[in-house]
Amino acid sequence: MSWEDKLRVVEPYISGEQPKMDHMIKLNTNENPYPASHAIKAALEAITTDKLSIYPNSDAEELRSALAKMWNLDDSQIFIGNGSDEVLSLSFLTFFNGQTPILMPDVTYPFYTTYADLYGIKYKKQPVDDTFHMQLQSYQEENSGIIFL
Repeated sequence: MSWEDKLRVVEPYISGEQPKMDHMIKLNTNENPYPASHAIKAALEAITTDKLSIYPNSDAEELRSALAKMWNLDDSQIFIGNGSDEVLSLSFLTFFNGQTPILMPDVTYPFYTTYADLYGIKYKKQPVDDTFHMQLQSYQEENSGIIFL
């Protein structure tokens, strides 16, 4: 057996079209059509560069504490990740560990199937109707989780 036989075959995620126009705003990639507020600009200008070389607190304690206080939660109820990709990845690893497939609409975020394939999670795509609504009856079969976004 060669080392290549031990590799997992994963269908790569292919992102949507990325137009090369400076004047285009892509809302589906969380670009913002509005400029930064004056408060943001002031906060950025107040940053001192002497701390940029120091690795940040990996637990994001200050941010978690502030968010917990704002939402009246305990700090332990707040999860901070390094972007949505990490949060999704850890969510798949944490919550989808059953023997039956996870269920998701057949029209959904394509990265879901990439994560499922990467982590060896069985999945089944459920059809949406002609108006792109989920058919709730198709989600009543045994499953290890349901993705509905």
